[in-house]
Amino acid sequence: SYRRLVGFYTEHHKLRKLKKVKGQLIFPKEDIELAKKRKNIFTEIKFLDLKNDAEWGVVGDLLYVQYITGKNPRGFLIKDEKFAKTFKQVFNQLWDRAEKLL
Repeated sequence: SYRRLVGFYTEHHKLRKLKKVKGQLIFPKEDIELAKKRKNIFTEIKFLDLKNDAEWGVVGDLLYVQYITGKNPRGFLIKDEKFAKTFKQVFNQLWDRAEKLL
């Protein structure tokens, strides 16, 4: 199902680089080879022992939750300051525990 979203992610990263928007990603430790492909000057990457198929992120007051495994990818976008703030706090706690392996 990732192939269905390649166009979206290609455009997303092109705009992010154009606007110089930096990002932070936490990868499962077993995905170090995939992370090497994603590493660039606009993306900082760390690793944790994660065992899940879904991912989430925060941009401003937006929270997105998605998974791209299986036949039908699914995602939700929630515009809510409290949700965004809460998930950003959770991410920061995970980020502090994560390891920089690259």
